[in-house]
Amino acid sequence: MEEKLNFTVKRESDESAVRVIVQSYDDIIELLQEMSEDALQSADTRAKAGTLLNSLLTLSFVCFLILREQVLHKINVVQKRLQSPRMNYRGSG
Repeated sequence: MEEKLNFTVKRESDESAVRVIVQSYDDIIELLQEMSEDALQSADTRAKAGTLLNSLLTLSFVCFLILREQVLHKINVVQKRLQSPRMNYRGSG
């Protein structure tokens, strides 16, 4: 898969990893479809590709993926703001 898609996902909780999956969703689906139908692949590989394909095509997966991308983006924005040297952590009282 790495050779055909030209990317790897190293951390599933990382915003950039989720973004790559969202941006490459159509390519991933196409590759899994090809793998599940490719007679040159082992029966186990075809079965696993088909199972994964069916999971990725569900509405619940797509909704979760989009929601996760949005939540991780917001968390990343807050983390960057909290790490800013201009951030004042002293209370007013």
